[in-house]
Amino acid sequence: MDEQLFAFFLVVVIGIAAGLFFDLYRVLAQLFRFKKWAFMVGDILFWLILTPLVFLVLLWGNLGEVRLYVIMGLVLGAAVYMKYMSKFLCPWLGGLLNFLSRAVQMGLRCFAVLAAFAAMPFKIVFILVAKPLGLIRRVFRKAGGFAARKSKPWLAKVKRLIKPKRPTE
Repeated sequence: MDEQLFAFFLVVVIGIAAGLFFDLYRVLAQLFRFKKWAFMVGDILFWLILTPLVFLVLLWGNLGEVRLYVIMGLVLGAAVYMKYMSKFLCPWLGGLLNFLSRAVQMGLRCFAVLAAFAAMPFKIVFILVAKPLGLIRRVFRKAGGFAARKSKPWLAKVKRLIKPKRPTE
């Protein structure tokens, strides 16, 4: 009898935890503004995650036996959570997740600023080295194009002089 009472208490706690996880899912859905298809995928994922967790706890608590008191305990735990705890914890979860979201955004902005400062010496070296090299490259290209245009006629003459003529048969 004590084992069954412990199992019933455990199942009620599992029902309360399931309600808490459901509220967490609802708050996440509001925070990320889920669309209809995301709700469907989220519902499937919620139950695919929650069902094995409940089963594992049932395996630990009462060797996985699913009896009427187990189902009643799950429903009672979820109902107690939804009736008495959800209205207090749901806004708190929303505030916590909102705070965490803003903290992550602020952390990412700080990281971006630090990365910009860390990259500053490399940018300075790039400006000091690459810009003059690019200018030198443009000068040589223009000079090379000029040299190629001016040397084209006399290179053709030299080519004709060097190229042997074919003997005619």
